[in-house]
Amino acid sequence: MKNAVLLFAIIFLCACGSKTTVILLPEEDGRTGKVVVKNQASETVLDQPYTCTDVSSAQSALETKPVARETVSSSFKELFRAEPPKPVHFILYFKHNTTTLTDDSLKLIPRVIETAREREPSQISVIGHTDTKGSAKHNIQLSMERAKVVADHLKSSGIELKNLSVTSHGENELLVPTADNVSEPKNRRVEIMVR
Repeated sequence: MKNAVLLFAIIFLCACGSKTTVILLPEEDGRTGKVVVKNQASETVLDQPYTCTDVSSAQSALETKPVARETVSSSFKELFRAEPPKPVHFILYFKHNTTTLTDDSLKLIPRVIETAREREPSQISVIGHTDTKGSAKHNIQLSMERAKVVADHLKSSGIELKNLSVTSHGENELLVPTADNVSEPKNRRVEIMVR
């Protein structure tokens, strides 16, 4: 996400000045992608965190160089402040063949509500799932009922919602792959994404 945001900022700078600087930042987990920067005369690949290249014209030679983390932080401080909060993902688990949350998952509900409240008006996606025990038809219905139970918890909390989407996948998107007709607690879940 930071990569994209910073790239947008650099493009903005290009429109205002005579030079574009592209900086590659790591993701929060330390991983780094890759950016290919080209003009008519040259090309360079940024594939290490905190490296950059300047493009001053269509014919300029592109050179990859390091940039200090502190320099990036101070130069783009306002941009980082304007960055929207990252989506937060929760998984709630259910007791076998029911719409009853496990005790641990029930304890997570206040945290989900608090997170949604911090992002008001929030956008929330609720997706129900099941394990493979029982028929596919039954599991589609059960996974939707689970998603609706969680959505009802959220709606009754008084959160100001921009959007609440409720969907289900039955036994089609297993968190833990299993054969058919297997009871797997980690697959009996609702996934929540709060933006």
